[in-house]
Amino acid sequence: MVLPKVFVVAALAASMCVGVISHPHHHNHLSPEYDPLFDEASIIDIPVSRLTTDEHHHYERRAFPLSVPPHVQQAEEDDFEASNIEDSVVMLVNHKTTQYVAPFYIGTPPEKFTLILDTGSSNMWVYGSACHTDVCMAHKRFDHRHSSTWSKNGTGIMIRYGSGKIEGILSSDTVYFEDCGSKGEKDCHLIKKQQFGEVEYTEGKAFQWGRYDGIVGLAFPKLAIDGTVPPFDNLFYQNKLRNPVFSFFMTPKAGQEGSIFSVGGIRKNLYTGDLRWHSLFVTDKTPEYWTIKLTDVLVDGKPLGVCKPYGCPFAVDTGTSLITGPLH
Repeated sequence: MVLPKVFVVAALAASMCVGVISHPHHHNHLSPEYDPLFDEASIIDIPVSRLTTDEHHHYERRAFPLSVPPHVQQAEEDDFEASNIEDSVVMLVNHKTTQYVAPFYIGTPPEKFTLILDTGSSNMWVYGSACHTDVCMAHKRFDHRHSSTWSKNGTGIMIRYGSGKIEGILSSDTVYFEDCGSKGEKDCHLIKKQQFGEVEYTEGKAFQWGRYDGIVGLAFPKLAIDGTVPPFDNLFYQNKLRNPVFSFFMTPKAGQEGSIFSVGGIRKNLYTGDLRWHSLFVTDKTPEYWTIKLTDVLVDGKPLGVCKPYGCPFAVDTGTSLITGPLH
């Protein structure tokens, strides 16, 4: 099976759209003539690379379900039948670790770091020079002593992920979304006094396999620690963006060129058909993740009824290659 290229757009106006290049939707469309989302002069493209970790290459195959649990055997007719589960076998394969990473620049003079663009978190952090774990020593570390624009915050941080945790301190410095080179400050997409974490300790094997120097969180400020503002939000608040919109174009093969993270608009030449917009589906008034409404999960075409009756929030997370769903 050939994986399709995927196009994802998110906007601070609490909506997002997902487009699959080979199967465009023609519903709730946004016309390419709509200005200014398609104004190329307002967009900056950050090249994104898809990496696979060679060291983590074992295969893991499982047939589900291994056995039918009691609560399924006793399922009522108005829910879903146990036979639907018994007849459904899904082979799961875990092959290597997939990461989409992009270059960012921190400090004065700017120093390049390779960071994961993560819509599933809201914090920015990099490995710091004070970290001496095996993970940190295997990656590029930020040494604030070399930056004239660095300033100390000193607040301690601890962030847990599904794959481990990091600990460190908050700092602030200039963060560049592009290699400005000869550009003047006015024309460069940069953030002044952006708060981020300098990691001093790591825990978890997932960081060991990662080919990245840190993370740029792209979710909502409610998830951010200690009132820090995520970089993308700050880019807009500091008047460096005309449109509070970002979009992803992801190619399916490792090392394949062409994946980009577009900030400030949408590249209409990267998809066909119409974009389909989804309102955020949140359980609270203040959003945390880029969540859309999941109505059900099907296995072998058979509905499991896991999101009755109101639907489930389903997070679109660019920082993971896993797909998870609700338990029945």
